[in-house]
Amino acid sequence: MPFPRARALAAVLALIGTLLSVDPILLCLGWIFLLTPTVVASRLVKVHAKFIFGLIAPMALALFVIWGYLVAAPPGAEIGSDPLGGLRFAALVASRLVMLGGIAQVAVLSIAPQQLPYTLYCWGLRGQALVIVLGAFSLIPEMAIRTDQVLTARLARGLMPDRRLMTRLRQLPFLLRPLFAGILQSAVLRSEGWHQRQTFLHVEDFASEGEAGSPAISILYIGLGSAWLGLNLATRLIPTWMPWS
Repeated sequence: MPFPRARALAAVLALIGTLLSVDPILLCLGWIFLLTPTVVASRLVKVHAKFIFGLIAPMALALFVIWGYLVAAPPGAEIGSDPLGGLRFAALVASRLVMLGGIAQVAVLSIAPQQLPYTLYCWGLRGQALVIVLGAFSLIPEMAIRTDQVLTARLARGLMPDRRLMTRLRQLPFLLRPLFAGILQSAVLRSEGWHQRQTFLHVEDFASEGEAGSPAISILYIGLGSAWLGLNLATRLIPTWMPWS
């Protein structure tokens, strides 16, 4: 099996296992011993850290306050009847989000740009669908460049005092129009160029060529995903087998 398909299969197995999990401690152990080494090997430590501290940490704090102290009970229970159950539910939701986001990051962001066409081809995309998805991936860095250009222009004209986060957030209404217009113009030009060069006829041949990857790595990824799924299935079917249950 080519490595892109193995990576996709392993990600699907890991996602299903995470969604089936009912134990926040097991999810935390999975993050420490399974996901974190994979994130490090994929060189996504900074991206994953930003995801955790920028998005999950504030959300987790809100969940703990709501379910542990305000509601003080898990869903379905009487309000105020089980504060520890409410905290456990908040921990379960937060740990699930960490695992789901981390798995998605490893599955998608670890793909090298030069391997992206081959990966999408192995995932079953063909013809115009393949070209459209490749074009969508190119929009992300283009949007970042255009956003920086608009902010730099407004800063030079004295329309924004600095580049702090809150200042940039306040500039969002002024970003939308030039950003949308620039991306639309770029998409039209790109489409015309593709038709002139008959990109649709050649991109599939180009995408079908790539490195298949190591069979050992493919087996390792699928094995880890299968083990994680099986472990979480066991916790649902036999909830008292864990030592902390």
